[in-house]
Amino acid sequence: MNVDCYFPVKYRKQVQMTDLLVVAAIGVLIGGFASFNLWPQWFLRLRSRNWPTVSGTIEAGDVSVVRGRYGELFTATLSYSYRVDGQYFGGCDSKTFSNDEDDAWDYVNSQKGSGALVAYNPHKHEMSALR
Repeated sequence: MNVDCYFPVKYRKQVQMTDLLVVAAIGVLIGGFASFNLWPQWFLRLRSRNWPTVSGTIEAGDVSVVRGRYGELFTATLSYSYRVDGQYFGGCDSKTFSNDEDDAWDYVNSQKGSGALVAYNPHKHEMSALR
């Protein structure tokens, strides 16, 4: 009696550098999408580097919290005013603090009422960013 036995052999694929790069790229993309709400502010600051500046005043501030699986993020938001060509304008700026609400409130309280340098768009004076 002739019986052919078939035993499948599984080969283990070796991890290559391109595999690691693909995983790293996916991680960067996921991180980028997770911080999507920070992009507009970052982009505005980038664009405002060459805008003219004026003196402004930090008028108010507040702290908000986002609770997630890995902790809390506290966002300190400052409201400011500035004057261009005799007209008043306002804007806001935010900064994120990880897992430390006291630091966020200390930042807000230390900035309230203080002067600030404001960069504004020369074509749309209502567009601005803190320096």
